Amino acid sequence: MTNRNNRAAFIALLAVFACALIGAGIGLHRVKSSYLRELRHTLISKQTQLKEARERVKQIPELQASYEELSNQVAILEPRLPAEAYIPTFLSQIQALALETDNSLTLIRPRPKRKAPAAAKSAEADVVAEGAETSTNQTPAAKKKAEEEKSPYDMLEIDVELEGTYWSALNFLEKLRAFPKMIAVNELSLKPKNAQKGAARSEPLMDIALQFTAVMAKEK
Repeated sequence: MTNRNNRAAFIALLAVFACALIGAGIGLHRVKSSYLRELRHTLISKQTQLKEARERVKQIPELQASYEELSNQVAILEPRLPAEAYIPTFLSQIQALALETDNSLTLIRPRPKRKAPAAAKSAEADVVAEGAETSTNQTPAAKKKAEEEKSPYDMLEIDVELEGTYWSALNFLEKLRAFPKMIAVNELSLKPKNAQKGAARSEPLMDIALQFTAVMAKEK
């Protein structure tokens, strides 16, 4: 009788232990499953971020092209200033660019506008007048003159002189591509300075002369 009671108690204890073990296993499985779901969610989130980053990287050339286009539009719109307003801003911008590229600005001087001879003006006026009567008789020179008169822009020639080295001059010219005004470099000359400042330099100083053509709004 005693052995049967002991056996029953042992079986009951074993059943309780088995139930506890199964419960612990189920609980651990739930915890691990929850942790695994979190890891999968994090992985999906990181994969999504990686995909978005790759898409943005692919868009970089397009964004750069768009930025350059906007910069060109700004370069066209900003020069719509009369000469009185254009020159001060041009001076400050060219001075900032010179300092950025280790050059010293020594001269900035607008050139006076070229005036055509009176006889030539009279002849062109006659041609334009005749062209007004019959456009088929307009000469190329008259057409060009008429187009220039219709254009809201004017051209201003500006002389700029810098002091720097050969490499700083190249850097200056490279940076001009992003200059915030529409300009064209018509002439460029480099010549060594006769007298070097201070002690002997690894790179000799040079006089850098440039002649720009700037696009600006016509004065009304």
